Amino acid sequence: MGVVGSRSQPSVVGRRGQARRIREGLNLLIRNRDRWNISGVYVYLWRDFSGETSFLWCPRAGLVTKRHRAKPALRALKRVIRANR
Repeated sequence: MGVVGSRSQPSVVGRRGQARRIREGLNLLIRNRDRWNISGVYVYLWRDFSGETSFLWCPRAGLVTKRHRAKPALRALKRVIRANR
């Protein structure tokens, strides 16, 4: 969900868009956790990586950069978790 690839691709949203998607997605799961029988959620990709992939957004889909610097998505994740303890 980083800025790699063509902006015309819906999965390429930039750092702010990634944070918004994390926040909105987690809030959707929280609102529906009982109805959908959700007991937990896993983060798919913790850190950005350098590597060959056929998915243009994958290398920058992490919550932190390759140099371990927090991205807005990590802050969004923390806020949602704190608000729903």
